[in-house]
Amino acid sequence: MNKVLFIGTYDSYRSKFAALYFNSVCKAANLRSRAFSVGFEISPNKRRMQANPALDYLGYLGILTETDELRPTAINEVYLESCNRRICMNMEEHLTMMRKRFPTYVRHCDYWHFRHDDHNTLINSLPLIQKEVDHLIASLKVEGAGV
Repeated sequence: MNKVLFIGTYDSYRSKFAALYFNSVCKAANLRSRAFSVGFEISPNKRRMQANPALDYLGYLGILTETDELRPTAINEVYLESCNRRICMNMEEHLTMMRKRFPTYVRHCDYWHFRHDDHNTLINSLPLIQKEVDHLIASLKVEGAGV
């Protein structure tokens, strides 16, 4: 099974959307691939009660999520080691974080360029993240890794 790790800052928007969308598409296509999402800055006491545009966009796409799938997860070496592919959602933010916390994995990550500066940037990036995930799944099919 091919395992993909999407890495974000808080694991609530970009990385969470990418993993949930990836899993939904792979399940529908009967692909043996699974994605996980993690974040660098997870606060165990902070509950995300605010509106989440990523979840709204998943709903718009007809993708329903389970409550445990929404819980933010902290990045750790177990996730990094167990996944075949690691994707940081924003090179500018996450390259520095990877260098500080997990220097041996810096060269083993792909770096996308989806910023999370404000609400509008996030909303506009979701369809672009969707396209990148579609490209990733297509490449896994070509490589035979997702079948």
